[in-house]
Amino acid sequence: MENIEDVYELSPLQQGLLFHTLLDPDAGVYLEQLSVSLNGPVDAGALRQAWQAVLDRHAVLRTAFFWDGFEKPLQVVHRRVALPLEEMDWRGLPADQHADALRTFLQRDRERGFELTRPPLLRLSLIRWSDAGVHLVLSFHHALLDGWSLARVLDEAAALYAARVQGRDADLPPVRRYGDYVAWLQAQDLAAAESFWRQRLAGCRGSAALSSGHATEQSGYAEAWFTFPPETVGALEARARHHRLTLGTCLQGAWAVLLSRYSGERDVVFGTTVSGRPASLPGVEEMVGLFISTLPVRVCVRPDARLAVWLRELQAQLFEASEHHYVSLVQIQEWSGLGRRTPLFDTLVGFENYPAASTAAQAAGHSAQAEIHERTGYPLTLIVVPGAPVRYRFLYDRSRFDAETIARIAEHLRMLLVGMSEDLDQRLSALPLLTPGERRRLLEEWGAAPSPYPRDACVHHLFQEQAARTPGAAAVVEGERTLSYAELDRRAGRLARRLQALGAGPGARVAVCMERSV
Repeated sequence: MENIEDVYELSPLQQGLLFHTLLDPDAGVYLEQLSVSLNGPVDAGALRQAWQAVLDRHAVLRTAFFWDGFEKPLQVVHRRVALPLEEMDWRGLPADQHADALRTFLQRDRERGFELTRPPLLRLSLIRWSDAGVHLVLSFHHALLDGWSLARVLDEAAALYAARVQGRDADLPPVRRYGDYVAWLQAQDLAAAESFWRQRLAGCRGSAALSSGHATEQSGYAEAWFTFPPETVGALEARARHHRLTLGTCLQGAWAVLLSRYSGERDVVFGTTVSGRPASLPGVEEMVGLFISTLPVRVCVRPDARLAVWLRELQAQLFEASEHHYVSLVQIQEWSGLGRRTPLFDTLVGFENYPAASTAAQAAGHSAQAEIHERTGYPLTLIVVPGAPVRYRFLYDRSRFDAETIARIAEHLRMLLVGMSEDLDQRLSALPLLTPGERRRLLEEWGAAPSPYPRDACVHHLFQEQAARTPGAAAVVEGERTLSYAELDRRAGRLARRLQALGAGPGARVAVCMERSV
């Protein structure tokens, strides 16, 4: 107990991350890994001292989580924890083996995970390739830090490292503890948030799931990077400014349209992240911890709506939702009325509006290349990285998606944004989804020989004529199951006779409830 500095509850997103981690502790979910290649010598002693000072400054980096035997999970701040820094010397390893060795190490490091009750939930690994080339790996649990906080931690580590190498003191401002933010959360109006989310999600049926359309034999998660064409982004930003819209709103609008086109639903829901740093809390910009919140975005995609007007409505909705971010997604799920078994959404859209790579490059005073590995608990996550050019990546569950499907989704998203960049006054229904190649294939190959549709015949009569002409031809295919026209005709006849026996006749309405299948 002498080493305990403070105890308080978890923030809403911390609760969610803890839940998903405990649900599947071996999955590596929400383990973040920053991997940095540095060019130049590194003083390991100064690096250790700098990072230890960062841990000493910020309570959240000395935090562990406890849940057994408590009504609510708690985070316990320790007064002092030692920085885990592992040094490895790979200078004897041939250069052509560096990439494979690093890939293996990073995978094993992720598999190690963290024991959530033993702080710190953060570690450093320093790998020496040569006397002047090193690789630095920072691994931490996402429950400690969001992107902005990570950038601040890296800035402080860089300043402290430089000061120690140069033999001087680093002049860093005092910091506020993360517990002050948790106290602010607990003082918010829970009833107002409940009223807002109940109204916003009334009648919601949850998100239509996306997938490859067929089962895959892969497991685990993968990521794929793409780049938006600079000319598209430039034109879209100009049009968005004219209509007082943000690029982020346009991107989320495009994602909503894509989900609607894929699912055939006009009422779609996806998740998004907001910064979560309240302007009313003094010193919040300098605080370190997990502030972002994950919120549902429910969008009515109206094909006849004017794009600019619809996007302004979406932007207002996003702002209003961000004002009620201080509750957990578990509470919002409960208020939605869907129950726990039906997820509100299974796709997430996030924005990396922080300079993680550049600050990582400064962390040891050298030029560097940085990569961030992360994994969410959702089947499909879209992360947009602003810059020149604007890049984006998909994190996806390989049991639900294959690489080809992800590439196709990326192309369709690009086409929607191209359409937006050309005209924000058009109707949603006019936005293009298909690529030029897909349109050409539809028009020239699949639609090369159109046949006139007989205006004086009913569909079931045309089907019976086809069944008579080609009784053995395949009419329905589902996986390995196939029905011929003759078999489908016989099944239709049996069903018709059954309905007649139950009293159905001309003009009667018959309700049909079934899954999409043979």
